[in-house]
Amino acid sequence: MRLDGPAMAYCIRRCCELKAEVVAADEREAGLRALLNLGHTFGHAIEAEMGYGIGYMAKPLPQVW
Repeated sequence: MRLDGPAMAYCIRRCCELKAEVVAADEREAGLRALLNLGHTFGHAIEAEMGYGIGYMAKPLPQVW
């Protein structure tokens, strides 16, 4: 999958929709929403392990939107 391709744009859009659903269902982070933080933390760990700077994967986002 190309980072700047339509498939990636769809994946990002869908992930945002799913995140919005989770946040709406758990506004006070009492359960399910904690998984979002876990995923966020793992994302930073993967960036660090691969030698990228923190936030490296977010840089292409403005180009996709």
